[in-house]
Amino acid sequence: MDKLNDGSLRPEPAAAGPHAMIDSACERNRRAFLALVSRHLKRLHHFVRHELRYLKAVGDLAPGTVTPDDVVDAVLLDAHR
Repeated sequence: MDKLNDGSLRPEPAAAGPHAMIDSACERNRRAFLALVSRHLKRLHHFVRHELRYLKAVGDLAPGTVTPDDVVDAVLLDAHR
C-alpha cells in the first residue's frame, strides 16, 4: 500500500497484475527521463545545429543529409535505452 499526502493508505488496485505493474513502472521511467532532459533540449539542439553547420562548412557533411532534429531524436532515443 502507498501512503497518500495526508498520511492515509491508498489500497493497491485489485486487478493490477504483473503486466500492469510493469507498464506503470515504464511510464514512470519515461516521465522521469523527460523531466531530466527537457531542461537541456534547447542547448542540445543549439549545439547540434552548430556542429552540423561546421561539418557542412568544412565539407565533411553533405547539405540535406541530416537535420538537427534527426540528431537530437537519435541522441535522446539512445540515452533513453
